[in-house]
Amino acid sequence: MRLGWALYDLAALVAFTLIGIYSHHQRLPSVEHFWGVFWPFAAGWYGLGLLTGLYRARSWGGAFWLTWLAGCAVGVMLYSWVSMARPVAWWSISVPFWVLSTLFIGLMTGGARLIAFAVNRSRQRLAS
Repeated sequence: MRLGWALYDLAALVAFTLIGIYSHHQRLPSVEHFWGVFWPFAAGWYGLGLLTGLYRARSWGGAFWLTWLAGCAVGVMLYSWVSMARPVAWWSISVPFWVLSTLFIGLMTGGARLIAFAVNRSRQRLAS
């Protein structure tokens, strides 16, 4: 398992949660409020990550894309169900929320992987 990436993704999801809470509430969240926002996205991300093999794959490309897009969709759906306290249809979820969640999480998790990939590629070229 690639523990480093799993921990980095955890930090990215925590940052996403805190930024979202602060942008809407302007105060320090309670543990219950933080957990209520965080766990749906973590469940979506890590659930899909386990299914796709994100943390054991040598090449993160396909596993990452699947985890990112499907994991964010699952996270948004779970969060919407939890925040409304009832199941909601996927088409009734706020499109801006869906898009911004997916973009932010993708930027935080994928951006770091892209930078790491570029650095490793540069090191390999310099070594040969």
